[in-house]
Amino acid sequence: VFAPSAETAVRTTDWRAAKRVLSSRDYLATFMRAELSRYREQLVRGKPSDLELPAIETPSGFRSRIPNPIDLYLGSGAVASEEGQIAVLLGEAGQGKTYLSEWVAGKLADTAQDIFPVLVSARQWVGMPSVEHLTLEEVIVNSFRAFGCPVRWAEGNEKMFLRVAFRLGLFRLIFDGFDEFALQSGSRVSTRGVLDSLVGLARDTGARMLITARGSFWKGQV
Repeated sequence: VFAPSAETAVRTTDWRAAKRVLSSRDYLATFMRAELSRYREQLVRGKPSDLELPAIETPSGFRSRIPNPIDLYLGSGAVASEEGQIAVLLGEAGQGKTYLSEWVAGKLADTAQDIFPVLVSARQWVGMPSVEHLTLEEVIVNSFRAFGCPVRWAEGNEKMFLRVAFRLGLFRLIFDGFDEFALQSGSRVSTRGVLDSLVGLARDTGARMLITARGSFWKGQV
């Protein structure tokens, strides 16, 4: 098993005596496929079949329905960024942010075998008495448990687990209802602090993420 920085040296070495030669990404992916196969299946089953893709306006002012800008942004063919990227999908309550998030997660789970969409939504923590005491990383990893597919060896080591998985490009985070989590965490940390934590995670790992929030919240709190 070799790190990305050693790829050139590995390719010029005779490894015929080895049973397998894997990059660190491929090695971890073998565990993820086994651990998250049922999780992936549930995302596919939860993909809305009756969604009419909305026209989404990008920061440049360009509006597109097909191809869907969010789908293109999160897709496996998207160009990676060393500093990471976070896209923000804004809309008011009832405008379909959750529906679109579920659709994108389901499509990625069904078609992108080399990446794992991680869908975090408010319904996973609403009613949890301890949510305001959870770290951002704990909330993200809890999303697997919310689907009945806990990654037990990652629980208690959420920060390291996510940093490795994001750095290797295995995960695409879809954080639906980010504003609701930020408001529930308000007694412990500011909204800006929650966002800074997510930005730090993306910057440190080069991850590509999507968060959704109400436009009124974003303009007033961020």
